[in-house]
Amino acid sequence: MKYYYEYAPLMHIDDEPTDLNDTVWTNVFKYLDPSPVRGGFWIRFAIHNATNQPQDLFLVSKRSFVYRMDGYLVDDKNPVHAYDESYSARQREVRFKGIPQRIFPINLEQNETVWVYLKVQSFHHVDILFTLYPKHALTTFVSQYNLMQGIFFGVMLIMVIYHLILYLIVHFKPYLYYVLYVSSFLLFEAIYLGYLHAYTTLSSLTLYLLLNVAIAFYLVLSVEFFKTTFMLAQHFSRLTQIISSI
Repeated sequence: MKYYYEYAPLMHIDDEPTDLNDTVWTNVFKYLDPSPVRGGFWIRFAIHNATNQPQDLFLVSKRSFVYRMDGYLVDDKNPVHAYDESYSARQREVRFKGIPQRIFPINLEQNETVWVYLKVQSFHHVDILFTLYPKHALTTFVSQYNLMQGIFFGVMLIMVIYHLILYLIVHFKPYLYYVLYVSSFLLFEAIYLGYLHAYTTLSSLTLYLLLNVAIAFYLVLSVEFFKTTFMLAQHFSRLTQIISSI
């Protein structure tokens, strides 16, 4: 399998691969021209099956700050719409349920080449990494990934519950700030990693607006936690004024 990336700005929100005939592409993301659509750009690459067997592949991408990504497979200049963000978790095929990443199925015949076009809309102008998995490898990857993330979220939830109980017993305000700022961090991670996309029917735009709210709460609450825990107002009054002004 061989593939490489090229980039182009997204000129109109409704553009499809058939509208890109005069587009200038670059293979260096930082040289990508600004787009009229905020955070919008195209990615394209060719995937070639150099084997003598048909291949069922899955293109996988983490969600990060990308709130929408539409995928097209183009063979002999005939675009086939492969995936869009309206494909909610409960409408997805059984094999994709519970997978937090974006999944693009690609079926290639022997010695076939297909072009993949991805229309990206992101809150931040960042490059995106993709991994190509055969079906058996995708299953292994998802199982291991969910196991590790499950351990992480489980430990963090235990810490939240433990400190909430402590706050209810002793009413020490830093415990409450800790519970709130860790909870906002967990909300951020659940959206950023794609779990709320996989297990809810909220739209991607709604979730990423919620993501920015979680970031704001996390920053404010973490500052309050450290201020009250280390008594910054008492020992570092000047530093406290600077933090409060931020």
